[in-house]
Amino acid sequence: MATSLKKQREHLLRITRLVDNILDEAKITEGKLLLELEEFDLCEMVTNVLERFKVLVQTSNIGIIFNPKQSITGKWDRFRMEQVFINLLINAIRYGNKKPIEIEVFQENQNAHLIVRDQGIGIQIKDQQRIFERFERANPADEINGLGLGLYISENIISAHKGEIKLKSEFEKGSEFTIIIPVNS
Repeated sequence: MATSLKKQREHLLRITRLVDNILDEAKITEGKLLLELEEFDLCEMVTNVLERFKVLVQTSNIGIIFNPKQSITGKWDRFRMEQVFINLLINAIRYGNKKPIEIEVFQENQNAHLIVRDQGIGIQIKDQQRIFERFERANPADEINGLGLGLYISENIISAHKGEIKLKSEFEKGSEFTIIIPVNS
């Protein structure tokens, strides 16, 4: 019975996430994605998200390496920044070949950097720009569920913060997504 309830809850959360992604895509398309800026610590946000995803990480048998070295406070939309980080984290879990995921947060000049690095399947060069487009995935035929909206939405959220997402990836060796955003968007 508990397993059945757990599966139903997971299914409900997945459907909720898909609906939220579709709604966010519509807001982006219509130019109505609004940011609610507040001051917060990016390292603390990452720590809080990792705590919320602790069970998923443990049941996936994946290690997370995150050793924040300094507090990085800036003015961003907390909900949207969490959304971007969660998307990158879930992608790293899905495509990371069950190998450790490294997360770094640091400040360089007036920009905060948030890096999520996996050692998974990687992304072929021909697909690296395309995965940031609506409804696109590196391998649409793979067995991993999704609409192909996560990176599109993430890139638009970061762009709204006057930042950028960079991708470094080598096929079958892993991917590194770097978010660079001004400390005061």
